[in-house]
Amino acid sequence: MKGFSVAAVIYTIISVALVAGGGYLIISHLPSTALPFSTFSVEERDGYVAYEPRSYKNSETKKMVLILPPSDTASDWMKPWQAQADKHGFMLAGITDWTAEGLQTFVRGGKEEAQVAKMYMSGFSHGGYISCEFGLKNQDVVDGIIPMGAFCSDGDLAGSVQRIPILTIIGDQDTWALGDDGDNLSTFGRTINTELVMVPGIGHQFPDQIMARVGDWVAAH
Repeated sequence: MKGFSVAAVIYTIISVALVAGGGYLIISHLPSTALPFSTFSVEERDGYVAYEPRSYKNSETKKMVLILPPSDTASDWMKPWQAQADKHGFMLAGITDWTAEGLQTFVRGGKEEAQVAKMYMSGFSHGGYISCEFGLKNQDVVDGIIPMGAFCSDGDLAGSVQRIPILTIIGDQDTWALGDDGDNLSTFGRTINTELVMVPGIGHQFPDQIMARVGDWVAAH
């Protein structure tokens, strides 16, 4: 288990694979004697999937980005992040089933037990909205939010004050997120303090072309 800081502490390893870039893709199921993560599903099994780059152990500040996929398996949505995780030395984690109770368990338990200094949440489309809702209501444990093809609103704050940074990424042709008239964008800009990146030429698509900027943002925050 040496070298797998998350898995060694609270998880039972099911499989570990060395992937391109030199990091490790860890697919794990949680033992029933550990934290009650039974609400999570990775490929229809209880557990999670995580990616730990070789550079993670040398990182001055231990960081993890939790990715909420809108569909398919979590590992598929983690792949666009891998190069940035390798470059900046932060860990990736993904879960497929993210109920409110389940997220509380994973984020709070995982951050504490894995000794992660900073936990960020990101998701595309519906996953981005859930990242906003959960992150802004749990700012004591979430350190930053990166919604993609989605954006946070004042309703997510539930009456509290925003204390964490947000990076919002939306395609300039994304009528799903912005609405046909763009009113949603002007509204959220008045209530949420966010760095906004409008990606030219794309609609409701994952913004692969600016992942370097996303990685730099995580490293800087």
